[in-house]
Amino acid sequence: GMARAHPKEFLAGVSINPQRRDAIDELHRCVDAGAALVKVLPNAQQFDPSNTQYKSFYRAMAQRKIPFLSHVGYEFSLIGKDQSVGDPERLRVPLDEGVTVIAAHACSYGLMLYEKFHPTFLDLVQKYPNFYADISALTLPNRFKMLLMLRETPELHSRLLFGTDYPLSVFHV
Repeated sequence: GMARAHPKEFLAGVSINPQRRDAIDELHRCVDAGAALVKVLPNAQQFDPSNTQYKSFYRAMAQRKIPFLSHVGYEFSLIGKDQSVGDPERLRVPLDEGVTVIAAHACSYGLMLYEKFHPTFLDLVQKYPNFYADISALTLPNRFKMLLMLRETPELHSRLLFGTDYPLSVFHV
């Protein structure tokens, strides 16, 4: 689609649920077709990123040098079944397999003023040079506190990537 029509402006991101029987074949098919990233939303896709059954999928991602962008925190936009799979602790398995992991929403918990994942974010940055986070949705009221916390740690800014969470709204602050 759009990425193929405008390759200088857009990179293709695909979503591959590692529970698929053909997940590795699908990964290779998508990368061969130009995919630059795999994005997942474990809460809605109903899988646990820390499940060691997915190690071969993660190894294939590392081999193909494809980043793994995973939703972090509570999921409100889509139906989230098991909210616990949004815990960034669960990203250690793909990190240990050598995947470049991007935690969406800068590890924000997503429940207003309570940011229980901030210590995990700091630990992941310290332990894994292949760990990054995006700033998508941090201007939303339920994630805004993480944005304020990140202002206080400029040494982490090199690990932050731009993200919009489009089509969700952005609040001008």
